[in-house]
This record gives sequence, C-alpha cells and structure tokens, in this order.
Amino acid sequence: MKRISAAACVLSIALSGVAYAHGDAPHVQGVVVSATASSLVLKTKAGTQTLIVDSSTKVMRGKKKAALADVKAGDRVVVHSMKHGDQLMAEEIDLSTTTAKKTP
Repeated sequence: MKRISAAACVLSIALSGVAYAHGDAPHVQGVVVSATASSLVLKTKAGTQTLIVDSSTKVMRGKKKAALADVKAGDRVVVHSMKHGDQLMAEEIDLSTTTAKKTP
C-alpha cells in the first residue's frame, strides 16, 4: 500500500509541473470572423473576441505548421494567448482540420 501511495505522490508531483508549465494564459476557442496581419476576430460562446496577431504568432493545423494566410473566416480555432496590456495577443493559433458550419 505504501508503494502505491509513493507512486501516486511522485506522479502527482510530475504532472503538477506540466500543468504549471502551461501557465495561466487564457485559451480562446471559437470560429474565425476575420483575420489580418495584425488581428484575429473570433466568434466565441461569450461573444466576439479580438486578439492581436504579429509575426511571432505560430499557426498550426494538426501537427503541421501553417501560415497566417491559411486562417480564413469560418475556421474553428483554439488560440493560445498571453496578456498584452489590456488585450490578448495570439501566441499560437491551432486550426481545426474541419471547418465550422456556416449559418444563414
């Protein structure tokens, strides 16, 4: 029983580092309304969210790198962001491999 408790303790310590390493940066999930070289506008469950985008913003589709030009209106995305003053800056945009359904 002590062996199981010790293993559980070690595992929880190891996993807490992963959770902590992820940080407190907010993730924004939604559908792209528009994307430019300087901003990304998303429709989220809470409303519309605008994020700052710059040349350091990474874009991924699955495990493959993509370009900001690949981000189109209607794409489902998860954005890993960081606070930049009173705004959010997109550090990484993860594109879904499927697109959102367009509503009339």
